[in-house]
Amino acid sequence: MPSSTRWSRLAAALLGATWLFHAWRAATAALTTDEAFTALHFVAKPWLEVMTTFDANHHVLHTLLCKLSVGALGWSELALRLPALLGTAVLFVSLWRLLRRAVGETALLAAGCLLVAWWPELSDFLSLARGYSLALGFFTAGLIDAWDERYQRMSVLFGLAVASNLILAAPVTAAVIALTVARGLWRRFDELAGPGAVVSFVVVSLPLSRATAANFYFGAAGWRNSLETMLHVPGPEWWSGTAIFAVPAAMLWAAWRQRDWLAGTFVLSVAAVIGPHLLLATPWPSGRTGLHLVLLGLVLVVSAARAWRWSAALLALAGLWCAANVDPRGYREWMFDSEQREVLAAIVAYNPKAQVMCTSPLDTALEYYMKVRQVQAPPPVAYRAEGLADVYVLQESVDRPPRGARLLARFAKSGVALYAR
Repeated sequence: MPSSTRWSRLAAALLGATWLFHAWRAATAALTTDEAFTALHFVAKPWLEVMTTFDANHHVLHTLLCKLSVGALGWSELALRLPALLGTAVLFVSLWRLLRRAVGETALLAAGCLLVAWWPELSDFLSLARGYSLALGFFTAGLIDAWDERYQRMSVLFGLAVASNLILAAPVTAAVIALTVARGLWRRFDELAGPGAVVSFVVVSLPLSRATAANFYFGAAGWRNSLETMLHVPGPEWWSGTAIFAVPAAMLWAAWRQRDWLAGTFVLSVAAVIGPHLLLATPWPSGRTGLHLVLLGLVLVVSAARAWRWSAALLALAGLWCAANVDPRGYREWMFDSEQREVLAAIVAYNPKAQVMCTSPLDTALEYYMKVRQVQAPPPVAYRAEGLADVYVLQESVDRPPRGARLLARFAKSGVALYAR
């Protein structure tokens, strides 16, 4: 495939425009339940408490950066999401460099960048105030240094990835092992693993020492559900159903074809999911907890696609299809949270001191906006049909309103309805 710098520039322009979209989304979209939980239970807490508590939602380095951002800029959606946008910028620059190494300055570079950047499950986490984009950014930057044999800097970046999100411990370990075996670096293993181990230990050891088995609760019930959450492709049901088998098959084919340390990292990362599940009954990855597998697998597919003449056009069409199906009004998994600011405004207009009952988990984001906007009302509580409240915030697909309640407002995008009794 002939090389040309115009493809390299186009790939950079596509990633730059995509980052600007995520910056706009970060500034305008309502906070989701998971982000509100992070804000209320970690970012808003004193520094000592942040460093002495743990939860699967607590992505330590990301939380610390959020505290700095909010401390400097005040409470806002954009301030909370700035560390995530920083991670996305690092991820995009590193992705561009990684794919350019793999396929050269070709049309496949632009197509691959487009596909990875707009992959549905990955795309939603590029502006959310969670540690995933930051962790993936450091991890991908570390892969570049691994390629260039800058192992100490690679190790530090890997350590920052783990400190941003513990899920990255598996692919980081896989990458170190794959590099050691593929390049015969047994005598330099301390150089590959040591600096990163120190960095991650300094950041996460104290919070992690407070962890219990109950803190590691998130995952998919079965392997099929796991694939559906990670490899969701928008479109008809038959199309999505085919994709959850076709995409993993393409990733494994690409890994077999490559047979290098990057393919080894992917295979060992997959083994790190299957092995503990079979031996210890740990949950399968669900969406976000398998994003590293999606990223590695797609990079391998793009790299291996050099063998096919029309692969760039096909991957570009797939990327455009994914981008066209992103709803900028909210996040796919949290569309029920997309109108919480409007819901709160309607509640305040009706009764600014109302006791609110909510379908869970609508209460978390609503409580966040109540505190940020200093609404003088008690925190919302979980909905009970027999419970007494002034206002009920319900997902109509989940709960029926209490008998005698009257409809105040209905929010079509989120499926939320407001009732009073």
